[in-house]
Amino acid sequence: MPDNQQNIRLLLHAIEGINRTMELKQLLLKCMESVCTVIDAEASSLMLLDKATGRLHLSVPTGPVKDEIKGQIIPRDKGVAGWVLRNRKPYLVNDMANSKEFFGDISKGFTTRNMVCVP
Repeated sequence: MPDNQQNIRLLLHAIEGINRTMELKQLLLKCMESVCTVIDAEASSLMLLDKATGRLHLSVPTGPVKDEIKGQIIPRDKGVAGWVLRNRKPYLVNDMANSKEFFGDISKGFTTRNMVCVP
């Protein structure tokens, strides 16, 4: 029960921060930071689809290499994010090093151990 109460407190704190944010970029960043806090993740990223090109743009990254990866482009046929885009289903990977969907070009300088990706 204490873990559940802690998660609820974290979620409420995140919601309070989101409610104080008016600018869209700041709001999205707060959302991604809150996701990291609630699920105890080291990093996260929000990718936006460019409908004209079909590519994913790494728009709102968090974590230790956020500045290095911001703005990178992922082809729709690459990586876990590409798989999720094509299949419109969530994808959970517990061992990225052995995942056939791993697209290592993005995470240079950062070891991605596991990942959850949702459409």
